[in-house]
Amino acid sequence: MPWQEVGDRVFAWRYKFFNQQIGVILGGADVAVIDTRTTHAQAREILTDLRELTRDPVTVVIDTHWHFDHTFGNNVFRPASIWGHARTVDRLRSQGRAISGRCR
Repeated sequence: MPWQEVGDRVFAWRYKFFNQQIGVILGGADVAVIDTRTTHAQAREILTDLRELTRDPVTVVIDTHWHFDHTFGNNVFRPASIWGHARTVDRLRSQGRAISGRCR
């Protein structure tokens, strides 16, 4: 399914895997991605699909919460800033490695 504009310069794409809905906000020089999916390959798929909207680099990643299916693609978007609740970092540090091992 292609990008759906859900607000002024705000888009969503629903990926079949895990029924993941990913958001994008185009704000002048900034491009924000909301959630980055489960794997680096899936995150790169977002980048490819994002080219339908813009060629600008992603400057901000917003994690809605710490679960692996929302955060494990984050590194693909570096050097973008990654924003989320303060506990997101703590949960990923304490549980991310164990969850990662179960996802393979």
